[in-house]
Amino acid sequence: MTKIGSMHVLKTIKGGFKYRSSESSAPTWHSYNARKAQGSVTPTTIAYLPMLDAPATEYATIVNTLEILQTNTNHLGQRKTVVFFDQAMYSKAMELVLANKDKFEDIVLMMGGFHINMNFLAAVGKMIAELGWEELFTLSGIFTKNVSDNLLNAKPYSRCLAAHLALYETLVGLKLKAENDGVINQHHPLSRFWSKYIYLIDLCLCQLYAEKTGDWELYIQVLTSMIPVFFATDRQNYARWLSIHVHDMKGLEKRAPAVHSEFANGNFTVKRSAKKFSAVSADMALEQSINRDVKCQGGLIGKSSTDSARNNGFTPLMSKPRYLPAYMT
Repeated sequence: MTKIGSMHVLKTIKGGFKYRSSESSAPTWHSYNARKAQGSVTPTTIAYLPMLDAPATEYATIVNTLEILQTNTNHLGQRKTVVFFDQAMYSKAMELVLANKDKFEDIVLMMGGFHINMNFLAAVGKMIAELGWEELFTLSGIFTKNVSDNLLNAKPYSRCLAAHLALYETLVGLKLKAENDGVINQHHPLSRFWSKYIYLIDLCLCQLYAEKTGDWELYIQVLTSMIPVFFATDRQNYARWLSIHVHDMKGLEKRAPAVHSEFANGNFTVKRSAKKFSAVSADMALEQSINRDVKCQGGLIGKSSTDSARNNGFTPLMSKPRYLPAYMT
């Protein structure tokens, strides 16, 4: 506990903290992989579609959404329409697509990677909740008790990921040192417990690595390995629907070879900038762009009392992607 308690805050970043061991000068996981990344990155164009004024979780709304998106992509000469949903909407959309195969045969449904990763961290939190997580971060002075409890549910996500990375790095160092010094061996119960946690965070990082590098094969392999964890922690919605999603994606090469070819080339994520190792899942890009613009100052918050006020507030947001790049240059 004393070694782990010696961790200190190195740098404050947006959305959370990044922690390093006081004796470590090694680069962070993200910076190390960013340095090793090769090739050029072409930023993805993010555009706003007109707002659909209807409850998001109703079947009629999802049908309307799929029809509009299918019409737009066909107008652009694109046969297949790729749509990303979170788990709650993905399940309903998949039910509709399977029940109306003739109508939606050109629809390719994807489950958002950000929500998968966030719920996977919540599943890991459930597994380690009674094993000293709260005491570890509270006694070390990094988080308060309430914050530590919330992190077990992966809220907020960025801070939760930073906390897991700190614990992951620390346990990897302690495990290697203890085994090299002969204090424990790899078959020791403590070593096996640490290895289990390290493996789970490895899965989390492998998913992020696959998204940031556009490695489609690795992405599917990681999602496949996550499914047993969701079952083990009784997160039935993700356990069941992620299984369907992975099965659907494994058959994508035969069902939609053009889409599979694009995904294999790394085009299943969003590159918001030209920086290497910076791609994110589509639902994360949505949170960072459209949802952020709508919820921040000047967005739609406080303007939704009438249809006309809401439409007037959303019209400038729809024009933002068109004019902002020219303004910035």
